[in-house]
Amino acid sequence: MKKFLCVFLMLLMVTLSVSAAGRRDAGAKELSVVHCLIREFQYGLAEAAGARAACEEYGAKFTYFAPVNFPDAAAQVEHIESAIAMGANLIIIDAVARDVATPLARRAIDMGITITCSNSGVEEGVGLGLWATDQVAAAGQAADEMAKKIGGRGKVAVIGYGKGAHASEIRAYAFVEYMEKNHPGVQVLPVEWAATADAIGSADVARAYLAAHPDIVGMYAGNSMTTQGMVTGVRELGKAGQVTLIGYDHNDAIRAAIRDGSLYGCVMQSPYKMGYEAAKAGLEFITKGVRPSGPWFKNTGVLFMTSANIDSPEAQLIMKEW
Repeated sequence: MKKFLCVFLMLLMVTLSVSAAGRRDAGAKELSVVHCLIREFQYGLAEAAGARAACEEYGAKFTYFAPVNFPDAAAQVEHIESAIAMGANLIIIDAVARDVATPLARRAIDMGITITCSNSGVEEGVGLGLWATDQVAAAGQAADEMAKKIGGRGKVAVIGYGKGAHASEIRAYAFVEYMEKNHPGVQVLPVEWAATADAIGSADVARAYLAAHPDIVGMYAGNSMTTQGMVTGVRELGKAGQVTLIGYDHNDAIRAAIRDGSLYGCVMQSPYKMGYEAAKAGLEFITKGVRPSGPWFKNTGVLFMTSANIDSPEAQLIMKEW
């Protein structure tokens, strides 16, 4: 009888252990993460790929929403509202407009939902943090590269995109401020904002700049589509290679322009790292109660890519298609 009882108790303990393990696995898989991106394009897909990779490590379900066009704050409001309605445990926000997204983030937090940000954040201090490029430092680096290439003298134009979006305004105005402070021999023309944040709108701006100021020696654009449009506009006026062009991020057209010399260089961000770190931090907090250390803003760094380093392992990793 005693032997039977011991065997029974051992079997019961094994059964309970397996059951508990099963509950833990099920609990992990029930974690739901929604990434509300700034736009559905290669950069955003890289962010989503990073977040998805972190979710796979924690057994969490991953979903992303993204506006087709940018800027589209109204669409993102719907996406964040949908994430809340879905009962997401973690919402990662890549804010189209900080003032619009912040109240929604606060409401989600009040409902017990964890909030992190990637690339473009809500109001500082809301949620666990923002994983993104230090846009001020990156714009300053672009200004230094421009000044060095043009010999510290001449007119430089700046094409802005998505006016009202926090990151886009920093990229434009921080470039201007840094250049005026550190390279006084360079005359920076007033920022012109593309009517549409795409290659068509920025090509129009580039052509208009050169028509009004044919002596421009440099031009700077703040994201991949405006960079592509800037190159197109300058090419159409027969000035490719004559005007030093510096942009942001990458796509097939940008890489080709760097290789053929139309585009001098680009500030390359790490969207995959942004998405991964934002998701991991949120999941660490949910599963272990661990808050990320250090300041709310986490700089994920940049690489300034030119024809000299476009084939380097670091550049190739950043440029991986998702």
